[in-house]
Amino acid sequence: MATSTLLFNILAGSFSAFQFGFNSGVVNQPRTAITDCKYNENCIPLDDWQWGAFVSSFLLGGVCGALIAGSLTAKFGRRRMLLYNNVFYAIGTILISSANDIYGFIFGRVVVGIGCGIGTVVLPIYIAELSPSSIRGTMGSLNQFCIVIGVFTSQLIGVAWSTKEMWRYLFAFGLVPVVFQCLLLYFYCVESPKWLAINNLFGESKNSLKRLRHTHEVDSEYAEILSSCGISSSSSSENVQIANESEALESTSLLPSPATSAQKANLTILQLFTTPHVRLPFILALSLHVTQQLSGINAATYYSTTIFEQSYPKAEFGNLALYLTFSLSALGVVVMFPGFYFIEKLGRRTLLMTSISTMLIFCGMIVINGQKDSDSGRFWVVFGLLGFVSTFGIGLGAIPWLIVPELVPSYAVSAAGSLCVAVNWGCNFLVAFFLPAFISYGKDQMH
Repeated sequence: MATSTLLFNILAGSFSAFQFGFNSGVVNQPRTAITDCKYNENCIPLDDWQWGAFVSSFLLGGVCGALIAGSLTAKFGRRRMLLYNNVFYAIGTILISSANDIYGFIFGRVVVGIGCGIGTVVLPIYIAELSPSSIRGTMGSLNQFCIVIGVFTSQLIGVAWSTKEMWRYLFAFGLVPVVFQCLLLYFYCVESPKWLAINNLFGESKNSLKRLRHTHEVDSEYAEILSSCGISSSSSSENVQIANESEALESTSLLPSPATSAQKANLTILQLFTTPHVRLPFILALSLHVTQQLSGINAATYYSTTIFEQSYPKAEFGNLALYLTFSLSALGVVVMFPGFYFIEKLGRRTLLMTSISTMLIFCGMIVINGQKDSDSGRFWVVFGLLGFVSTFGIGLGAIPWLIVPELVPSYAVSAAGSLCVAVNWGCNFLVAFFLPAFISYGKDQMH
């Protein structure tokens, strides 16, 4: 059962997912306004490779952020790390929106990327550790939902603000979620009960669980949390008793753990490959992250306007490409709703297979019709791209983000999450960096 407190905490944390989506999509529409210096003193002249470097520098920052996120969230906690992470969002956003040359432009993008890399590791763990097992998949899908909301918001604002006068305000909008998340996380949200238990804060851990579940009857679930943390069953009851005594004394001090020797230390990245019972589920999770990015979805996220303009040039069709990009983002939001329902009903595997197989069909449709310079060819390219994004959202979009805490034990989550997300961002970087030049090459070949 999802209580209002649980939903509030997850949605507050999900501003990090919104930032990821917003900063991924915000570069889609304003390229001409930024780089065209004809009658535009507010420009930053960039060629195809330089624009690709700007877009993809976000992803290099993401790789760096993801690699350090595991150790940081293990040390500082899920809630505090999400809170502190807003420093990267704020500094990076200010640098981008005030930049006057390519160097400040790219550096700001890297800083924002570091924040988004950290957020994409920490948020899925936070959601999984707050949610009861019966609805963990649905709650985990809120991560992807907020990503597509972020993309949609960037496209919605971009329709009006992708001009030579307003493009800086488009990037500066990223400060708005920073303010909201800082206020909500600091004043109203709780720390993960599991992280508190791992760090021997048993009283705070149990109190956090009670707030999330709106009940004092949490002994059974709390015992499961202790067990999942590597605390032996013989010491579980003793730890629960310590938590109860701590609550009675209203103590918030760090409590000694009688079960320290029974807890398993967090694994390192190298140990993910050398620990037999962790290696296979970790490799499975890693392969899903690779598949997600190499599917080509970010060609639509970053460059759909450029792709649409090849079929519908601005000189002939006006701003049709911008409106199609906006429609693509809106559709990405809508298709998440059936995903919330089916992820628990059909299961992860069935939903993934359905998503990937239908994406292949729509991808083939785009490839076949992309070389046709006709009205029907243009229509099927647009239809294929809309279908591709839709079927991605219901399965392959959401499941890799939530699967790591479900597949690997709690003492391996931080390291596994860091490496999976770092590889995810690395694959994303390859697509973002090389695609503008490929699109330009393809356009030259067609003409």
